[in-house]
Amino acid sequence: MNRKEILKTLILLDNPEIITEVKISRTKTSKLVDSCAEDLAKTYQKYFDLILKNNMSIISAKQQFGQDLENKTKHCIQMAWFAGKDYVQKQTGHITTLTVYDVQEIENLTAKTLKSFFDKIYFVPFKYEFFSIGQLTSWIFSLPNTALYGALNNSTISSLNDLQVAGQISKDENTLIYITEDDEKVCNICYPLHQKLFYADEQKPNIPEDTHPNCRCRLLVYDENTIY
Repeated sequence: MNRKEILKTLILLDNPEIITEVKISRTKTSKLVDSCAEDLAKTYQKYFDLILKNNMSIISAKQQFGQDLENKTKHCIQMAWFAGKDYVQKQTGHITTLTVYDVQEIENLTAKTLKSFFDKIYFVPFKYEFFSIGQLTSWIFSLPNTALYGALNNSTISSLNDLQVAGQISKDENTLIYITEDDEKVCNICYPLHQKLFYADEQKPNIPEDTHPNCRCRLLVYDENTIY
C-alpha cells in the first residue's frame, strides 16, 4: 500500500460519510437516467413495431409519430442533461446554471437521436437480405441509452468547465475520472480507460462518439477521497 492509499484509508476511516454521499449521488443519477432510457426505449419499440406492421414509409411515419417521438425524446434528454448538472452541483457545492450551450446541445442531441431512429427504419425493406429483425430491434433499443448517457456525460463536462470559467472552482478541481461498469461486458475500447484521469486542459473522451453506441461509461468529478 503506497502513501496515497494509506492516506485515503485514514480519511475514510475518520469520515466514512464522505464516501457514502458521493456514491449515493452517483448511483441515483445513473438510476434516473437508466429508468428514463428504459421508458424511452419502450416508446421507440412501440412505434418501430407499428411502422413495421403497417409497412409505413418514412415520410408517413414521421408525419404520424414524429412529433410524439420528438417530445418524448427531448423530455428524457433534458432529464439526463439536468441530472448531469445536478450531479456536478452536489459534487462541487457550487450552483450550476442553464446556458445557451445547454439548450443548443439538448436540441442537437434530440434531432440527432430522431434522425438515427428514422435512419434505422430505412433498413426495414432490406431486413431479410442484410439485417435481421433482431439486429434492427437491438439498434432501436440502444438509441435511448446512447443518447441519454451522451447527454449526462456532456452535461457533466460542460457544467464543470462553466464553473471554472466563472472562477468558482480552480483549474486543479476541474478533473474528471473515466469509470466503466467494471464487469465482464466492458469492451476493449473502454477497459483501458477505466479510472483514467482527465485534467482541465486535456482532450476528454466524448461518450459515446469516441467509444461506441450503448456505452455505459461515465465521466465523474474526481474526488481523491472516493474509492472508484
